[in-house]
Amino acid sequence: MSPDHRSADGDLEPRAQPDLPPVVTAVSRWLEAARGLILLSALGAGSIAVAWQPARTVEFAGWVVVALAVVLLVTGVALQRTTQRTGADPLTFASWITLTRGAALAMFVGVLAVGTAESGSTAGTVSVPGADAGLIAWMPALLFAAAGLLDAVDGAVARKMGTVTDLGARLDVELDGLTTLIGSVVVVSMGAASVAFLAVGAARYLYAGSLWRRRRCGRPVRELPPSRVRGPLSAFVLVSIWLALVPFTTAGQSVLLTAVVAVPFLCNFLWDWLVVTTRVPR
Repeated sequence: MSPDHRSADGDLEPRAQPDLPPVVTAVSRWLEAARGLILLSALGAGSIAVAWQPARTVEFAGWVVVALAVVLLVTGVALQRTTQRTGADPLTFASWITLTRGAALAMFVGVLAVGTAESGSTAGTVSVPGADAGLIAWMPALLFAAAGLLDAVDGAVARKMGTVTDLGARLDVELDGLTTLIGSVVVVSMGAASVAFLAVGAARYLYAGSLWRRRRCGRPVRELPPSRVRGPLSAFVLVSIWLALVPFTTAGQSVLLTAVVAVPFLCNFLWDWLVVTTRVPR
């Protein structure tokens, strides 16, 4: 047994903990996030299954697991990148709000995978065997709204509590991108948006991939300057997807709305790309 570490007056001093390697810290944080996400998703999915009494509960659970695996992959990427760059940021209360968005997305995918889009004039209507028609028709929109509204909450909570971290910011960005990607794929597959709307979901990943390649090739990449329109345009995209999911919006209305919103959103992404790749002045 090693001797006690004592101060000059004889009191016991806490033993200094050795710094863990970044990969160990990242894995530890990821396991903590995984446990929380699995618990949140299990509680939410279980409540939905009980309320619906769906005929395909196993299929519903399977799709939730698949979507949750994607959320966990995205979370792992965020943890790995921030741990290497700034060290081991903790999972704060605001971070858990962000992760709750991931659980809502997983349940959103499960609902739509079990449901079948009706071929009528109303976009976003889903029918599930054994489920209440009114409840299931609104469930995709409600879950997507939860994922979107929490995006406005996590940052405000972090600033209010003084717990803004690089990890929290990275998780927020990754979940933003995943929410937009999943939402765009869903509304296009439902016929509630044109195929071109997929570019909205892919924009963030094409942008990030292009910058990664430029850095690998040694080409200059600027920091992204602040913008007053970037946030509102992203919010308009999420609102347009939500409106495409609600039962009272027709397919024609949602196709027009998503097209109108997509144009300025993609133009802003293109401008940001031109700025950070030094093709235009700031």
